[in-house]
Amino acid sequence: MTIAKSEPQEASPGDAPDEPFYPARVRWTFVAILFCLSIVSVIDRHMLTLLVVPIQTRFGLSDVQMSVMIGLAFALPTGLFSLPIGWAVDRTSRRAIIATGLAIWSVATAATGLARNFTALVAARATVGFGEASIFPSQGSILGDLFPRNELAFATSMANMGFKAGQGMALLIGGILTFYILPSEMMTLPLLGEVQGWQVIFMLIGFGGLLFVPLIFCVPEPLRRSAPGSASSDEASFRAYFAFIRAHPRFYLCHHLGFLMFVSMAVAVSTWTPAYLIRNFGWSESMTGAWLGATILIAPILGMPIHGAIADWLYRRGWHDIHIRYPMICAVIGAPIAMLAFSVGDPRLAVLLVGLYLFIISNYASLPLTAVIALLPSRLRGKAVAIVMLVCGTGGSILGPLIAGSINDLLFHDPKAIGKAVTLSLALLAPLIFALFYATLKPLRAMR
Repeated sequence: MTIAKSEPQEASPGDAPDEPFYPARVRWTFVAILFCLSIVSVIDRHMLTLLVVPIQTRFGLSDVQMSVMIGLAFALPTGLFSLPIGWAVDRTSRRAIIATGLAIWSVATAATGLARNFTALVAARATVGFGEASIFPSQGSILGDLFPRNELAFATSMANMGFKAGQGMALLIGGILTFYILPSEMMTLPLLGEVQGWQVIFMLIGFGGLLFVPLIFCVPEPLRRSAPGSASSDEASFRAYFAFIRAHPRFYLCHHLGFLMFVSMAVAVSTWTPAYLIRNFGWSESMTGAWLGATILIAPILGMPIHGAIADWLYRRGWHDIHIRYPMICAVIGAPIAMLAFSVGDPRLAVLLVGLYLFIISNYASLPLTAVIALLPSRLRGKAVAIVMLVCGTGGSILGPLIAGSINDLLFHDPKAIGKAVTLSLALLAPLIFALFYATLKPLRAMR
């Protein structure tokens, strides 16, 4: 059922006065829908991490090849297509863009289950990335139009929580499916012939995603919020956006590089923890999915609202660099906890430590992005989020798995040493995150 438009609330100081806000029930319904669709996107994306072992066995792939498929094959199309999608987001219906992308990535996920060789797997994975390029720029643009600055961190945290909770849901759902459908077991399907269980799982997940397409049309397209005194004819161009970046080079360079390192650190842990538990402790895919999935689901659900609420509270009290300062501190606190998780001898303790790590760093998915969204008018936000996705999301999704996989293949030469490779990756990345984010604090305060 579509929610009727109500009389919007007046904008708070610092926001454009000509485009008032919708009432809370409309805004938070939109957040809830974005949360659900984010979960769907991440389930389709991260199911692959639970099925690394049977896919490697089926096609004889190395850790580097799996890193390419998990990271590069997905992230590069996502980042590249986010640029034209970001351009479209600033000009046309964001609901239609999300719905189209959802249909594409769901069908591509199902097609992953039809792959008969490594090339077909990479092609299906790339198409998933193309479809999922639609949601992040659209979501960032929508949230910037729905909420004032002093409420934006909490709202962004709640919506983006779906991207983190979806990782846990992928493992939980995958764990349940692998209990009933053994990933390496051969099955005979009508028209398709013989397939393995992991292929059936991808088909079930992909076609299930199509059921969520109508959800985005249950809410109205948000009103665009213009910058005071801006020229609408030039406001939505990439030229205007890059002119803004050139005026603040230190902030954007250090922000994007720091965000890139943070995403790489987080993705390295989430990508290789399932394989670490399966290789080193002999856990099955279903057991790994149950334990790790529950942990990855609970940690951001608890952490992201808390981090977002604290950031908004501190922002209202004058900490105008808090959207960077806060994750900067969390990065250096969380990294040693993750490193410890890959050194303890008890797999259950390792999972709990990974959960604590994810709780601490869960704000990385929302607060650095909030810092960018809060600085820009609506007609530049789609492009800004697209650039962030290309540089930080794409780069991090490629570098995170690849750094750890390459370290293991080149240095340790042992599948069971993947935990050591992830630990070394974290030791390299955490200091870089702190240094780069620290360099953004002064220019961010000046811009605010």
